[in-house]
Amino acid sequence: MRKILTSLALGGVLLATSSLASAKNSRFYNNTIEALPTTSIRIDVELSEDLAYRANNLPKKLSDRSSARGLRSGFAGNGFYGDKDLNKLMADLEKWTARDLEKKGVEVDDNAQAVLKLTLVDARPNRPTFNQLSQQPGLDFRSFAVGGAEIEGELFAANGTSMGKVSYEFYETFFDGGLQQATAVWSDARRTMQRFSRRFSKDIAKNNDQTGS
Repeated sequence: MRKILTSLALGGVLLATSSLASAKNSRFYNNTIEALPTTSIRIDVELSEDLAYRANNLPKKLSDRSSARGLRSGFAGNGFYGDKDLNKLMADLEKWTARDLEKKGVEVDDNAQAVLKLTLVDARPNRPTFNQLSQQPGLDFRSFAVGGAEIEGELFAANGTSMGKVSYEFYETFFDGGLQQATAVWSDARRTMQRFSRRFSKDIAKNNDQTGS
């Protein structure tokens, strides 16, 4: 999961620097899905219970609230992301995964019986979301932190049988102040989702070729 961050207030802007500056990043990928069905698949995306709760609350576990100093400290406390932002992340994960699978010859159909169920387990922003800024008026949009995301997936055949699982997580641990100006709210999380969709689709294409599907 995300490394512990140390917060520094500089000129009214909250900067989050990694405790492991020597490490470029943290990433883990695992896939037990050997191949997709020869028929079309449907992609369903949902939020984990914890992330859905954090849309409008701080994490339930105090240890997950990072450097939060109050009940409204959403950015430092990993909460109050807002439903709109998380819904957009889910939509993007579905779009990018469908796009990359289709590039590899997999048919994606909203009415298909076989389902690739993806769960956005966690997401951390690089800058405060609109909802966090509204929740904490003293927060500055220029506040910056390293972010990332965690994704889990499971493929179900048309009869409901599980055909394997896939997971990927990436959390940036290298803080480069020079990159702040070009960083959007969800840069690291979105990069994680795109990397997941590309790697998973390549895996599936390779496995399909090997099995002759």
